[in-house]
Amino acid sequence: MAYRFNVAPVGKYMTSFKRLDGDWDQVVNPDQRVDVGINPPMRTFATTCGRAIDPTHLPTMLRPNLRRRKLPDLVSDGMATLCSDKIRDIVESFEPGVHAFYPVAFAWKTGEPDESHFYWIVQNTIKALHPDHIDPPYPGPDAYWEGHAAYKYPDRRVVFSKSAIGNAHIWADPQLRYDRFMSNTLAAAFMNAEATGFSPPYQVEVI
Repeated sequence: MAYRFNVAPVGKYMTSFKRLDGDWDQVVNPDQRVDVGINPPMRTFATTCGRAIDPTHLPTMLRPNLRRRKLPDLVSDGMATLCSDKIRDIVESFEPGVHAFYPVAFAWKTGEPDESHFYWIVQNTIKALHPDHIDPPYPGPDAYWEGHAAYKYPDRRVVFSKSAIGNAHIWADPQLRYDRFMSNTLAAAFMNAEATGFSPPYQVEVI
């Protein structure tokens, strides 16, 4: 089985951040090849489409909207995924050197220094859909799969190909609008480590 990767708020309120430096409008993917359709990934997918980014304009300092408290191991700042060193160490133990982790500091209202997290950029793309076992039917490798829209296809069947995934543990799938998925072993490692903020919404059969 594979898991859809997702980050969810911990506690009653969602944490938001004010960026104190950087410029998200200039955070781009140097690799502009086309995966599906006729265009490369939109700039808004730069940090989630499974490609390396140019980190020149990536923010390095964020101000959380809350008073000092411990942030979850996984949290979103609205544009990218932030992870703790615990998450980074787990991912590196599975796929050393594959993904990028850029340090980010938090400027809490109390003035306490906090450099506990990283921007985590997943740097792998896989078209993992199994052509023979999904419904609605497979559109071919160069098109988006209509079954991504679960509200249109409530009885859809999502199945991944084990041979397509190979030994990968986390990746973005271009045919599923660059949703990120992870192996059951990596998901289990997150769960065993009681990674806060980790909230996979569903599993996917792999055959």
